[in-house]
Parts: sequence; structure tokens; C-alpha cells
Amino acid sequence: MAKDKGERPQVPDFLPEDVSRQLRRLSPSGSVWAGVGLLVVAAGFLVAMVGSGYTHVAPGQVAVVVNNLTGSETLQLTPGTVIHLPLGITQVYRLDKTEKVFTMTAEPGRGDRPGLDNVRIKTKDGSNVYIDVEIRYHVDPAKAGQIVRRLGKGAELVLDVVRAYARSVIRDEFGRLSIEEVSVPATRLEKVQVTRTRLAEALAVWGIQVTSVSAINFAFNEQYVEMIKRRKEADQIARNQREAQLAAAKDRERALQEAGREKNVALTEEQGLQRRRLIAAEALREQMLARAQGEAVKLRKEGDRSHEVARLEAEAVRTEGLTRATGIAALARAFEKGGLALVREALARKYAGCTLSGRPYSLDSHVDRVRMERAPSDEDARRAAAAREAR
Repeated sequence: MAKDKGERPQVPDFLPEDVSRQLRRLSPSGSVWAGVGLLVVAAGFLVAMVGSGYTHVAPGQVAVVVNNLTGSETLQLTPGTVIHLPLGITQVYRLDKTEKVFTMTAEPGRGDRPGLDNVRIKTKDGSNVYIDVEIRYHVDPAKAGQIVRRLGKGAELVLDVVRAYARSVIRDEFGRLSIEEVSVPATRLEKVQVTRTRLAEALAVWGIQVTSVSAINFAFNEQYVEMIKRRKEADQIARNQREAQLAAAKDRERALQEAGREKNVALTEEQGLQRRRLIAAEALREQMLARAQGEAVKLRKEGDRSHEVARLEAEAVRTEGLTRATGIAALARAFEKGGLALVREALARKYAGCTLSGRPYSLDSHVDRVRMERAPSDEDARRAAAAREAR
């Protein structure tokens, strides 16, 4: 729109009243539009400065704030908004610290790359073996600065670092085995553990922690697969035989245990029988002992009675002997004093009422000696019988 000379410049209606008033005071129209341009630039600069002064950190992320002037680093471990210097003075790098699962497999659609992605191993005897590998890892929040220092703006290349190290270490470790050794599960498991240890040590320098390493689906060439099949069949036969041997050993053990139980039962029964016999023998012994003690008491009493009878008989014999001795002594004294007549008188009195019987001592008509013996009486027979019983 053309303007007449000396006319006030047109001022846009959208500006504030105080700004419009100041602009109308300016006579040159170019100065007005220059001021407007400056305001727009200032506003844009302000918006850019404000927008570049904060960064949002989502849950599961860790942020590394790098001061490009001093080179210092600051870690933001919790989610939220990070306020920092704008306009590129500071740079914020956000890293995902959650656990990731990285798979290298021949199965399409499973790994992070389409198509065939398993690891090919060249064994020490020149054979090829293909392995599916699964790795679990995560960024160590306390060492996130190491990743930023090493990768800078390429911090999102953590997966590529893990992939490169994993394939290298796996090929190195399993390449030390022969194809026959690779087919042994225990050997494979040992190598997987060594691989995990080496991979964890290598990635720790980058600030990456390895949680687990799994190697599965070992693929061999057809000839070796057939050999492995035959070996598995032979191993299965061997396992069946071992299981049969174990079963036979268990049956034998059960039979031995059963025989042992039967032996223990028989032994217990025999011990019980022997105890009953011992108790019966002890009872019989007690009975016989009691009977023997009774017989002993009885015999002792009878012996005491026999002893007493013998003692009395002996006393009687002694008394009788003493009496006879006394008579004979009296006769002897009388013979010394009175002569043969007194002896004959005494003998006559002694043997008065006795019947004398005898037999010739000799066929000679001349008898030089006469011996007279007293016939045993009933009392003598009774004493002799008592003496025999006492003996």
C-alpha cells in the first residue's frame, strides 16, 4: 500500500497499545519494521534457549549430562526433568538401563536381525558348527558415563558393541574344541560359562553388565548328525543297561533287607524262646534248690537225731563199760584181798540165772583154757542197728 510523504507509518493492529504508540512516534517506516524483526528474533532466541535448557528422563532411563565447556559429567539416575545449560553448552545423553535380551538365531523373526543370524563356529578339526545364542545384558547406571565417553552420540550402538564382542568370544572359545567335544553337553556347558565370564569382563569396561549367556540348537553336518544319532542310541542302550543294573541292584538290596528282616524276626523269636527256656530253667533250679535245701534240712535233722541216738548209745555203752570196769576192778581188789573163793562167789552172783553154752575148744580131753562169751540181747541188736543207720 502506497503512503504519502510525511504520513505516519502503519502499525499492525495485533501489537500491544504501548508498543504501537512507541512505533507511531518513529518517522522512518524501515526503523519500525527493523524493531519488529528484532523482537521476533529475540523471542525465537528466548524460546530456543528455554527449550534447550531442560530434558525429560523417562522411567527405565539413566541420563548423562556432559558440560561441553569443562568436560565434566553428571549422572541422573532417577526419572524426571533435568535442567541444564542451554544452547549446546551442555549435552544430555539418555540410555536405557532395563535388561535387554539379545538373540542370534537361525529362526526367522526371533532375533534382532531378519534372516539367518546364528553363530558359525569353526572347530579345531575344521568342522562347521552353528549355534543359537541368547544374551541378557543391561547398562550399569553407575558406569553410563563410560559408554558416553566411548560412543558419544552413538550411545544407542550398545547392542552393536554387545553383538561384536559376543560373536568374537563365542567363536574363540568353541573354536578350541573338536567337533566330538562340542557334541558333549558337559563340555558345551563349561564353554558357555567361560564365554559368559570373558564377555562380562570385556563389556564391563564399556559399562555394560552381562546377566546370562545361553548357547542352544547346536547344528552339525549330516554325517556327524548321523554319528551323533548312533552314539545317542548307544548311549541310550548303555543308560538302559545301567538302569537295569541299578534296578537289579535295588531288587537285590530289597531282597537282602527282607532277608535281614526275616533273620531279625527269627533271631528275636529264638531269643524269646531261649529267654523262656532260661526262665523255666531258673524256675526249675530254684525249685530244685529249694527242694535240696529242704532235703538238706531234713537230712541234717535226721543226722542230728542219729547223732544224738549214737551219742546216747555211746554214753550207755560207756556207762556200761565203766560199770563193768568198776566191777572187774572191784573183783580184782577182792581177789587181791579175799582169794579165789571170793572171785568165784562174785562170778556166781554175776552169772546167776544165766545159761552157759559152749563148744569144745579142742578134742583133747585135757582143757587148759575156758572162754565165756555173753549172748547178745535184744537191746544189743537194737543198738547195732542204730549204729549202722548212723554210718
